[in-house]
Amino acid sequence: MTPEETVNLEIWEVLQDIKEESLVPEEDGTIFYDTTKTVIAAGHPSPTLERKWAIVHKLSREKALKIIREIEPSWVGGRNGFYLKVLQPKFNEVYKRYQQACDLQSHLNTVQAKVYDNLNSKKGKDSDLPEFLHVKADKKTQDYEKKIDDWLNKKDSHALGRIWQVVEAINYERQLRDQDAFKIPYDKFQRTRINSREDLEAILTNLQNQRFLLVLKKVGETPPSTDPTKPQASLWATIVDKPEIINDPLTQIKLNTQRFEYLVIALKARVHPEKMQDQHDLKQPSQSVQILWSDKLQWQNSREFILGKKGSVNFGTDSSDRIKVFKMLTNTKGKWVTVKDMAKAIGTSEGQLRVIVGQINKEYLQPTIIEIVERNDKNELGAYRINIMIPLDKL
Repeated sequence: MTPEETVNLEIWEVLQDIKEESLVPEEDGTIFYDTTKTVIAAGHPSPTLERKWAIVHKLSREKALKIIREIEPSWVGGRNGFYLKVLQPKFNEVYKRYQQACDLQSHLNTVQAKVYDNLNSKKGKDSDLPEFLHVKADKKTQDYEKKIDDWLNKKDSHALGRIWQVVEAINYERQLRDQDAFKIPYDKFQRTRINSREDLEAILTNLQNQRFLLVLKKVGETPPSTDPTKPQASLWATIVDKPEIINDPLTQIKLNTQRFEYLVIALKARVHPEKMQDQHDLKQPSQSVQILWSDKLQWQNSREFILGKKGSVNFGTDSSDRIKVFKMLTNTKGKWVTVKDMAKAIGTSEGQLRVIVGQINKEYLQPTIIEIVERNDKNELGAYRINIMIPLDKL
């Protein structure tokens, strides 16, 4: 079996698993794809965790799936995988393409139909018959992925590391906000040690030139016109036109989603290959985190949490799972609380607990000066804590 045939079979297995889960989605249409699930079939390859991870991201780039949240592999065990939304009709198109190539009965039916068409069109009976386990690739996707790989291969390890720090911070902001356009996350860059605006400008300009994103700022409006076919429009400047917009807090980043998602995967594979390995190989040194807290962060009543002079978070109820989780996190004053303990306290699964945390971040904390962050230490149990995103003296 060729490498291409092996990979096509692995993709087909993943597609079948996701198809099965999509038949019983959550109320909001999301599903959980468990990458630890293994199907043992004689004569068929079983994809590794890292291969499943790559396949899901490939399907996301092809717009067959939307990744809502990723639960990264942990050496301590537990469920790993993705919260996904199946995007139709693209998912069914991709599913059918691999089914016709990798499912024997479907392949035979496709061959038979092709033979019939050839005879009707007076072509040779065996003209252009599809081969078993061969899937016609998307040439456009192949082309841009090759160009990105070629670009990265020209960079030394130091340059790749600096680019990864910026890309990782942008990707983290994107996942928190579930948006592809947002203000430049300066606080995230500072936490990843990108403190030089000159370095940041150079990297963002490079990423824009490679069409991974746009860094832009609104600079005005077109003059009013009496011509109804020429409505007033906004005028924008990019970092290439005006590098000084890097210093403006109103400057935005707009991602070219498909190219950016592949860049994340390709960079991660080069800078942190250990994170692409099987979960049992992930044994990294413990990383210390400085815990910051202020007594100005406090509960005003059973429903509203005060953020000093920076507003408040109001849940509107004192009995939902969301406020219970948030109270567990505020009670520890910025220290870690394990996913296991929180899930047990509210009587839910660890997977659902992670969904609740994502909902709190998105629906309640997104416009505030605090966020819930996840522990990335592979030597520790999964956990969350509250992170303050501004200096304490500004509260």
